[in-house]
Amino acid sequence: IPEELRNWFRQDRTRLNLLFVAARNTICILVNRSLLKKLKMKQLKNTHYIFKDIPVRNEFGMIATLHNFGRDLKWNPHIHCLVPKLVYSLKTNKLKMFHHFNFSRLRKTFDEFDLSRKLAD
Repeated sequence: IPEELRNWFRQDRTRLNLLFVAARNTICILVNRSLLKKLKMKQLKNTHYIFKDIPVRNEFGMIATLHNFGRDLKWNPHIHCLVPKLVYSLKTNKLKMFHHFNFSRLRKTFDEFDLSRKLAD
């Protein structure tokens, strides 16, 4: 989280849940890249969980934990996620491999789409 936003989370710690939502939505966008254009066309703005109402999405598993402090023991809330290599396609009813997260795309998706959108609401 950028240093400018850290105090905002500290003032109301219930806001930390937004980090889990943003992490989930970010991974969901990466495993459902082709559905992103459909989402933009439909303009589903008030959906807390992205792609929730789209029946042909790919499902994934994720374990996420919240860390409130960084190595220097200063307030720095952040999420750690474990994501398996398999995703389940609801469209084909099959498992398929998901080999690689493009770090640049992951970072850009998280920064631009999820958190800024939630903070604006």
